[in-house]
This record gives sequence, C-alpha cells and structure tokens, in this order.
Amino acid sequence: MVSHGARVCAVSRMDGGRSWRLNDTYLVFVQALDRHLDVSYHRGRVGLNHLALWAESRDQVNALTEQVRARGLQLSYEDRHPFAGRPDHFALHFEDSDRIKVEMVNPKGGDIAVR
Repeated sequence: MVSHGARVCAVSRMDGGRSWRLNDTYLVFVQALDRHLDVSYHRGRVGLNHLALWAESRDQVNALTEQVRARGLQLSYEDRHPFAGRPDHFALHFEDSDRIKVEMVNPKGGDIAVR
C-alpha cells in the first residue's frame, strides 16, 4: 500500500484484489466484475466518498506524490498541493483510475508513530 516507512503488511493477494493489515485495521480492494460496471462510480453518490490515510512524515507524502505522478495519475487540487485542505494539512490528494479519491495526510508536518 505504502512503501516509505509505513508498517503495513500485505496480507494476501487474490484474483482481482489485494488486502492489507495494520494492527486492527484491515482493508480489502477488489476489482469490480464487469456485470457490476453498468453504473460508473461517483464519490458524490451513496458509498465511499474518499479514502484518507495517515502518512508518517512529509517525506512519505512527497515520495508518494512522485509515485502517483510517475504512474500518470492526476493530482487533485494541484494548484494548492500539498496544502489543499488548509495551511496545517500537508497532504496528497489524487484520484485513481476508477476516480476514487485518495488522500495521504501528514497533519502539522510532524512524524507520526504508526502503532
């Protein structure tokens, strides 16, 4: 999931998906089957608005920003990056290829101990 200092464990890979675990938090992402793609995703509809994750440091946010750009994904709020939320909210905002908004945030610019 993240690669610069986070202690996230890849739990499993499955056909069409992956799962990760960090202590008591467990996330599973799977590709929707074609038969469920008749209505496209929009974060304004019922369901997931966006996925927000803590980054351990500003360096991690910066490294992930470069990875997102290298994959050809568009940053959201590029003109205000990395302070799109507010002046003390150092974050990366982007949409994945399915237009799901992802936020990696390191508030107040300090290092965060992930437990």
